[in-house]
Amino acid sequence: MKKLLVLAILFFLIGNVKSQDRKLQFEVGPTLAIPLGNTGLGKMVGVGAEGIISCKMTDHINYFGQTGIFYFSGKTAIGFGASSNPTTHVPLLAGLRYTSDKGFIAGLGVGCGFYNSGHGYTQEGFDCSPQFGYKFKKFDFMAKFNGTVIENSYLGYLGLSWFYRF
Repeated sequence: MKKLLVLAILFFLIGNVKSQDRKLQFEVGPTLAIPLGNTGLGKMVGVGAEGIISCKMTDHINYFGQTGIFYFSGKTAIGFGASSNPTTHVPLLAGLRYTSDKGFIAGLGVGCGFYNSGHGYTQEGFDCSPQFGYKFKKFDFMAKFNGTVIENSYLGYLGLSWFYRF
């Protein structure tokens, strides 16, 4: 799992060093997370914040690295403890994103996801996030599914994000 993340980061960095005409772009913004699968068992809607760094590969394709933190309050999720503590999720993703001339966005990020129940008990697993959205002048709206496989359990949510590009 960690080797896959290291390889993805190396792929991203090697692509950046290869050419000087590539432009880095940063995005930050809030996300509303709607729990699905085992995460949805007793969890309420979550909130979070994310950051993205992307690098232009071609006119339509970008490499990207993405991370954030999400808080889910509620009862319990598979493998997690009592209801008094929120469950947090921290995804570390790397991937590719396609942007059309009309502004439509489609991408896929893979990496590692970390879940914590608030008792100091953290679990990690393979994280995958297909993403779709639309690019405005200085903002991107993204709808994405984020799913993490942890010990034969599947924790996922639908994220609705609004990113500011700078």
